[in-house]
Amino acid sequence: MAVRTRQPMLKKERKARAPKVMRHPTTYAWNPRVACRTLEGSAFVLVNSTMVRLNEVGSFIWERFAEPATLASVVEAVVTEFATTAAEARRDAEAFVAALVEKQALVSVDTRSEVGRSK
Repeated sequence: MAVRTRQPMLKKERKARAPKVMRHPTTYAWNPRVACRTLEGSAFVLVNSTMVRLNEVGSFIWERFAEPATLASVVEAVVTEFATTAAEARRDAEAFVAALVEKQALVSVDTRSEVGRSK
C-alpha cells in the first residue's frame, strides 16, 4: 500500500486559496495612514516604509477603494473594464485584497476610523 504524504502548501498558495478577509461581505477603503499617488495609470503605494508600484489591474482595483467599496462591486467593475471572466476576476481580486488587508493598506470601513486614531 502506498503511503500518501501531504505536500506543504506555500504561504502564498494558502492565502490565495482561502483568504480570511472574504468570509462575509465587507466594505473596504484605503487606510488613512497609507500614502499613495497614481501617475500615468500606475498607482504607487507607500506601505510600511516600502513603495509598491501596482500594475494596470492592481491600480484599477486600488482606485476603486478610494471611497468605501465592497469586493463584489470591485469585481463587477473589473469584469466591465477588462477582458476576463467573473470567476477569474473574483479569484484574483480576493487574493489581491487579502494581501492589501494583510499589509494594512486597505482596512474594513468598520475599523477605518479606529486605525487613524492615536491611543
